[in-house]
This record gives sequence, structure tokens and C-alpha cells, in this order.
Amino acid sequence: YPVDVVLAVNVSSSENPNLPTNLLEVAKRSLDIAYSNQSKRDAAEADVVIHPELKDIGTFEEGNREEIYEAGRQAARDKLPEILKKLSVVRSS
Repeated sequence: YPVDVVLAVNVSSSENPNLPTNLLEVAKRSLDIAYSNQSKRDAAEADVVIHPELKDIGTFEEGNREEIYEAGRQAARDKLPEILKKLSVVRSS
């Protein structure tokens, strides 16, 4: 489907500065890095990128859902002027 404006939400976490100490942590770190790299490539093609501030919450953690949702809502509200501007440009053309 053709689209006029592409919005992306980057929920990848910042890289953990601690070295992995076991095989499971090595595998998780590998997934985090791969996901982060893919997210950067995808975001480069978006008109607007929403990046919630997730602090120390890892990419694949399931806890703190309400904190994650609120961070996403706040990040979207912060980007709303930019989103509306992009949409108004599309509508006027």
C-alpha cells in the first residue's frame, strides 16, 4: 500500500556496558545488538521516529509494562507537533 508519512517507534534499549558472564547473556547481547542495528536501518527510512526513553529496561524484558507504555505515550506526545506538521504538508500537496 502506498503511504504518505512513515512513523517508526524505536524501542531498542541502549547497549549494556557490562560484559556478559554466561552463554545466555552472550546470546541475549547478540540479539540486542542485532535488533538495535535493524532498528537503526528501519528508522532511517521513516519520516518521524519516536524513541521512548526506556532507561535501564532491556529490549526483551517483560516487566514494567506500565512504565514502558507511559514512556511510549510521552514520546509520542512529544513528537506530535512534528507528526502533525508532516501530515499537513502531505495534505496540502
